[in-house]
Amino acid sequence: MSKKNVLCIAECCCDLIFAGMPGIPRLGEEIYGSDFVIKPGGGANTPISLSLLGTPVSMLTALGDDDMGRQIGETLKKSGVRLWGQQHRPGTRTAVSAVMSTDTDRCFASYGGTGGLDWDILETAIAQADIVQTYLGYCRQQPIARLCGKYGKMLCVDANYADVQDRKEALAVLPGIDYLKVNEQEAACLSGCEDAEAALAFLGARTKCGVIVTRGSRGGIAMDHGKPYTFSAVNMGEFRDACGAGDNFAAGFLYGISQGKTFPQALESGSRLAGLAVTWYGGNDQTLNCTKLDTMF
Repeated sequence: MSKKNVLCIAECCCDLIFAGMPGIPRLGEEIYGSDFVIKPGGGANTPISLSLLGTPVSMLTALGDDDMGRQIGETLKKSGVRLWGQQHRPGTRTAVSAVMSTDTDRCFASYGGTGGLDWDILETAIAQADIVQTYLGYCRQQPIARLCGKYGKMLCVDANYADVQDRKEALAVLPGIDYLKVNEQEAACLSGCEDAEAALAFLGARTKCGVIVTRGSRGGIAMDHGKPYTFSAVNMGEFRDACGAGDNFAAGFLYGISQGKTFPQALESGSRLAGLAVTWYGGNDQTLNCTKLDTMF
Protein backbone atom coordinates (compact mmCIF):
# COMPACT_ATOMS: atom_id res chain seq x y z
CA MET A 1 0.00 0.00 0.00
CA SER A 2 1.37 3.41 -1.00
CA LYS A 3 1.95 5.90 1.78
CA LYS A 4 -0.55 8.75 2.03
CA ASN A 5 0.71 12.31 1.92
CA VAL A 6 -0.18 14.52 4.88
CA LEU A 7 -0.36 18.31 4.69
CA CYS A 8 -0.02 20.15 8.01
CA ILE A 9 -1.29 23.73 8.20
CA ALA A 10 -0.07 25.60 11.27
CA GLU A 11 2.24 28.30 12.56
CA CYS A 12 5.49 27.26 14.23
CA CYS A 13 7.12 28.76 17.27
CA CYS A 14 10.41 28.45 19.10
CA ASP A 15 10.03 26.73 22.48
CA LEU A 16 12.40 27.83 25.26
CA ILE A 17 11.91 24.97 27.72
CA PHE A 18 12.84 25.38 31.36
CA ALA A 19 12.71 21.72 32.41
CA GLY A 20 12.59 20.12 35.83
CA MET A 21 11.08 23.18 37.50
CA PRO A 22 10.17 22.59 41.17
CA GLY A 23 7.19 24.92 40.73
CA ILE A 24 6.03 28.08 38.97
CA PRO A 25 7.60 31.34 40.18
CA ARG A 26 5.47 34.10 41.71
CA LEU A 27 5.98 37.73 40.76
CA GLY A 28 9.40 38.87 42.00
CA GLU A 29 10.57 35.28 42.55
CA GLU A 30 13.31 33.37 40.69
CA ILE A 31 13.27 29.56 40.45
CA TYR A 32 15.86 27.34 38.77
CA GLY A 33 15.11 24.28 36.66
CA SER A 34 17.34 21.24 36.17
CA ASP A 35 17.71 21.64 32.39
CA PHE A 36 17.12 24.03 29.50
CA VAL A 37 16.28 23.11 25.88
CA ILE A 38 15.51 25.12 22.74
CA LYS A 39 13.38 23.32 20.14
CA PRO A 40 10.82 24.00 17.42
CA GLY A 41 7.34 23.90 18.91
CA GLY A 42 3.73 24.76 18.28
CA GLY A 43 2.62 23.58 14.87
CA ALA A 44 6.06 22.08 14.13
CA ASN A 45 5.68 19.13 16.51
CA THR A 46 3.12 17.05 14.61
CA PRO A 47 4.77 17.24 11.15
CA ILE A 48 8.27 16.60 12.53
CA SER A 49 7.22 13.45 14.41
CA LEU A 50 5.02 12.26 11.56
CA SER A 51 7.83 12.70 9.02
CA LEU A 52 10.39 10.96 11.25
CA LEU A 53 8.02 7.97 11.28
CA GLY A 54 8.37 7.76 7.51
CA THR A 55 5.13 9.46 6.44
CA PRO A 56 5.40 11.90 3.50
CA VAL A 57 4.65 15.30 5.07
CA SER A 58 4.42 18.82 3.70
CA MET A 59 3.66 21.98 5.66
CA LEU A 60 2.08 25.34 5.02
CA THR A 61 3.49 27.53 7.78
CA ALA A 62 5.01 30.88 8.70
CA LEU A 63 8.61 31.28 9.84
CA GLY A 64 10.10 34.56 10.99
CA ASP A 65 12.92 36.37 9.23
CA ASP A 66 15.28 35.82 12.15
CA ASP A 67 17.69 33.25 13.57
CA MET A 68 14.96 31.31 15.38
CA GLY A 69 12.84 31.10 12.24
CA ARG A 70 15.77 29.84 10.20
CA GLN A 71 16.63 27.26 12.87
CA ILE A 72 13.05 25.95 12.83
CA GLY A 73 13.10 25.78 9.04
CA GLU A 74 16.35 23.82 9.06
CA THR A 75 14.97 21.34 11.62
CA LEU A 76 11.78 20.83 9.58
CA LYS A 77 13.78 20.15 6.43
CA LYS A 78 16.23 17.89 8.30
CA SER A 79 13.22 15.91 9.52
CA GLY A 80 12.00 15.45 5.94
CA VAL A 81 9.14 17.97 5.97
CA ARG A 82 8.54 19.74 2.65
CA LEU A 83 7.73 23.44 3.09
CA TRP A 84 5.24 25.31 0.92
CA GLY A 85 5.62 28.94 -0.15
CA GLN A 86 7.89 31.66 1.17
CA GLN A 87 9.12 30.64 4.59
CA HIS A 88 10.86 33.80 5.83
CA ARG A 89 8.96 36.94 4.91
CA PRO A 90 11.23 40.00 5.25
CA GLY A 91 10.80 41.85 8.52
CA THR A 92 8.72 39.18 10.27
CA ARG A 93 9.54 37.74 13.69
CA THR A 94 9.17 34.17 14.96
CA ALA A 95 6.64 33.28 17.62
CA VAL A 96 8.25 32.26 20.94
CA SER A 97 7.01 30.34 23.98
CA ALA A 98 8.82 30.16 27.31
CA VAL A 99 7.74 26.79 28.69
CA MET A 100 8.04 26.15 32.43
CA SER A 101 7.79 22.39 32.87
CA THR A 102 7.26 20.71 36.25
CA ASP A 103 7.05 16.99 37.05
CA THR A 104 3.27 17.03 36.45
CA ASP A 105 2.46 19.71 33.86
CA ARG A 106 3.67 22.94 32.27
CA CYS A 107 2.68 26.55 31.66
CA PHE A 108 3.58 29.05 28.95
CA ALA A 109 4.50 32.69 28.44
CA SER A 110 4.24 33.38 24.72
CA TYR A 111 4.82 35.95 21.99
CA GLY A 112 2.72 35.47 18.87
CA GLY A 113 5.21 36.62 16.26
CA THR A 114 4.49 38.86 13.28
CA GLY A 115 4.30 36.37 10.44
CA GLY A 116 1.30 34.97 8.59
CA LEU A 117 0.61 31.94 6.45
CA ASP A 118 0.68 32.24 2.65
CA TRP A 119 -3.00 31.52 2.07
CA ASP A 120 -2.66 32.19 -1.68
CA ILE A 121 -1.25 28.69 -2.18
CA LEU A 122 -3.75 26.93 0.12
CA GLU A 123 -5.77 25.30 -2.66
CA THR A 124 -2.68 24.05 -4.50
CA ALA A 125 -1.27 22.53 -1.31
CA ILE A 126 -4.55 20.79 -0.39
CA ALA A 127 -5.02 19.43 -3.92
CA GLN A 128 -1.69 17.58 -3.68
CA ALA A 129 -2.31 15.99 -0.25
CA ASP A 130 -4.27 12.92 0.82
CA ILE A 131 -4.86 13.99 4.43
CA VAL A 132 -4.94 17.54 5.80
CA GLN A 133 -4.17 18.28 9.45
CA THR A 134 -4.78 21.72 10.93
CA TYR A 135 -6.41 23.65 13.77
CA LEU A 136 -10.00 24.69 14.35
CA GLY A 137 -9.14 28.40 14.34
CA TYR A 138 -7.80 28.20 10.78
CA CYS A 139 -10.93 26.34 9.65
CA ARG A 140 -13.02 29.24 10.96
CA GLN A 141 -10.92 31.80 9.07
CA GLN A 142 -10.10 30.02 5.79
CA PRO A 143 -11.98 27.71 3.34
CA ILE A 144 -9.98 24.65 4.38
CA ALA A 145 -13.00 22.38 4.93
CA ARG A 146 -14.60 23.45 1.64
CA LEU A 147 -11.40 22.78 -0.31
CA CYS A 148 -10.92 19.39 1.36
CA GLY A 149 -14.48 18.53 0.34
CA LYS A 150 -13.88 19.78 -3.21
CA TYR A 151 -10.81 17.57 -3.67
CA GLY A 152 -11.99 14.62 -1.56
CA LYS A 153 -9.31 14.97 1.14
CA MET A 154 -9.60 13.75 4.73
CA LEU A 155 -9.54 16.65 7.20
CA CYS A 156 -8.24 16.05 10.75
CA VAL A 157 -8.50 19.03 13.07
CA ASP A 158 -7.03 19.81 16.47
CA ALA A 159 -8.35 22.53 18.75
CA ASN A 160 -7.05 24.76 21.47
CA TYR A 161 -9.07 26.56 24.08
CA ALA A 162 -8.98 29.89 22.21
CA ASP A 163 -10.49 28.17 19.13
CA VAL A 164 -13.68 27.16 20.94
CA GLN A 165 -14.51 30.41 22.72
CA ASP A 166 -16.82 31.51 19.89
CA ARG A 167 -18.98 28.40 20.11
CA LYS A 168 -21.37 29.33 17.29
CA GLU A 169 -18.57 29.89 14.75
CA ALA A 170 -16.68 26.78 15.83
CA LEU A 171 -19.74 24.52 15.60
CA ALA A 172 -20.49 25.85 12.11
CA VAL A 173 -17.33 24.27 10.65
CA LEU A 174 -17.69 20.82 12.27
CA PRO A 175 -19.76 19.27 9.43
CA GLY A 176 -16.78 19.68 7.11
CA ILE A 177 -14.33 17.94 9.47
CA ASP A 178 -13.62 14.22 9.36
CA TYR A 179 -11.91 13.85 12.76
CA LEU A 180 -11.78 16.44 15.56
CA LYS A 181 -9.36 16.13 18.51
CA VAL A 182 -10.09 18.08 21.70
CA ASN A 183 -9.26 17.79 25.38
CA GLU A 184 -11.91 17.63 28.11
CA GLN A 185 -12.03 21.39 28.69
CA GLU A 186 -12.33 22.16 24.97
CA ALA A 187 -14.99 19.48 24.53
CA ALA A 188 -17.07 20.93 27.37
CA CYS A 189 -16.77 24.49 26.08
CA LEU A 190 -17.58 23.56 22.48
CA SER A 191 -20.47 21.20 23.25
CA GLY A 192 -21.94 22.97 26.27
CA CYS A 193 -21.90 19.60 28.09
CA GLU A 194 -19.89 19.17 31.29
CA ASP A 195 -20.15 15.38 31.08
CA ALA A 196 -17.40 14.06 28.77
CA GLU A 197 -19.52 11.25 27.31
CA ALA A 198 -22.34 13.67 26.53
CA ALA A 199 -19.86 16.08 24.93
CA LEU A 200 -18.46 13.23 22.84
CA ALA A 201 -21.92 12.25 21.57
CA PHE A 202 -22.82 15.89 20.83
CA LEU A 203 -19.64 16.57 18.86
CA GLY A 204 -19.52 13.15 17.21
CA ALA A 205 -22.97 13.73 15.70
CA ARG A 206 -21.70 16.92 14.04
CA THR A 207 -18.52 15.71 12.31
CA LYS A 208 -18.19 13.51 9.23
CA CYS A 209 -16.48 10.61 11.00
CA GLY A 210 -15.77 11.21 14.66
CA VAL A 211 -14.18 12.88 17.64
CA ILE A 212 -11.31 12.15 20.03
CA VAL A 213 -11.42 13.57 23.57
CA THR A 214 -8.05 13.26 25.32
CA ARG A 215 -7.80 13.10 29.12
CA GLY A 216 -4.06 13.25 29.73
CA SER A 217 -2.86 10.49 32.04
CA ARG A 218 -6.39 9.01 32.05
CA GLY A 219 -6.31 8.22 28.34
CA GLY A 220 -9.45 9.32 26.56
CA ILE A 221 -12.70 8.53 24.82
CA ALA A 222 -13.52 8.62 21.12
CA MET A 223 -16.27 8.06 18.60
CA ASP A 224 -16.01 6.83 15.02
CA HIS A 225 -19.14 6.73 12.84
CA GLY A 226 -21.32 6.64 15.94
CA LYS A 227 -19.41 3.87 17.72
CA PRO A 228 -17.81 4.84 21.06
CA TYR A 229 -14.30 3.79 22.12
CA THR A 230 -12.08 4.25 25.13
CA PHE A 231 -8.30 4.25 25.14
CA SER A 232 -5.66 4.25 27.86
CA ALA A 233 -2.58 6.38 28.35
CA VAL A 234 0.61 4.38 27.81
CA ASN A 235 3.63 4.61 30.11
CA MET A 236 6.69 4.53 27.85
CA GLY A 237 9.31 5.50 30.42
CA GLU A 238 10.32 8.14 32.92
CA PHE A 239 8.28 11.34 32.70
CA ARG A 240 10.26 14.44 31.76
CA ASP A 241 8.01 16.99 30.08
CA ALA A 242 4.36 17.14 28.94
CA CYS A 243 5.10 19.72 26.23
CA GLY A 244 3.88 18.43 22.87
CA ALA A 245 2.13 15.30 24.17
CA GLY A 246 -1.12 16.26 22.43
CA ASP A 247 0.71 17.11 19.20
CA ASN A 248 2.36 13.70 19.24
CA PHE A 249 -0.93 11.96 19.94
CA ALA A 250 -2.14 13.64 16.74
CA ALA A 251 1.00 12.51 14.89
CA GLY A 252 0.58 8.93 16.08
CA PHE A 253 -3.10 8.89 15.14
CA LEU A 254 -2.35 10.32 11.68
CA TYR A 255 0.45 7.79 11.25
CA GLY A 256 -2.02 5.00 11.96
CA ILE A 257 -4.68 6.39 9.62
CA SER A 258 -2.15 7.01 6.84
CA GLN A 259 -0.92 3.41 7.18
CA GLY A 260 -4.45 2.04 6.76
CA LYS A 261 -4.80 0.94 10.38
CA THR A 262 -8.22 0.64 12.01
CA PHE A 263 -9.56 3.48 14.15
CA PRO A 264 -8.76 1.67 17.46
CA GLN A 265 -5.26 0.88 16.18
CA ALA A 266 -4.73 4.53 15.24
CA LEU A 267 -5.84 5.55 18.75
CA GLU A 268 -3.32 3.09 20.20
CA SER A 269 -0.61 4.52 17.96
CA GLY A 270 -1.49 8.02 19.18
CA SER A 271 -1.42 6.98 22.84
CA ARG A 272 1.93 5.26 22.51
CA LEU A 273 3.57 8.17 20.72
CA ALA A 274 2.17 10.60 23.30
CA GLY A 275 3.56 8.34 26.02
CA LEU A 276 6.95 8.38 24.33
CA ALA A 277 6.85 12.16 23.86
CA VAL A 278 6.68 12.87 27.59
CA THR A 279 9.98 11.01 28.08
CA TRP A 280 11.91 13.69 26.16
CA TYR A 281 12.14 17.47 26.58
CA GLY A 282 10.07 19.41 24.06
CA GLY A 283 7.51 18.28 21.54
CA ASN A 284 9.82 16.46 19.11
CA ASP A 285 12.97 14.36 19.12
CA GLN A 286 15.26 13.46 16.23
CA THR A 287 15.82 9.91 17.55
CA LEU A 288 12.21 8.99 16.75
CA ASN A 289 11.77 6.54 13.90
CA CYS A 290 9.27 4.07 12.51
CA THR A 291 11.04 1.07 14.03
CA LYS A 292 10.92 2.61 17.49
CA LEU A 293 7.16 3.17 17.26
CA ASP A 294 6.32 -0.19 15.66
CA THR A 295 8.25 -2.13 18.32
CA MET A 296 5.86 -0.64 20.88
CA PHE A 297 3.01 -2.82 19.61
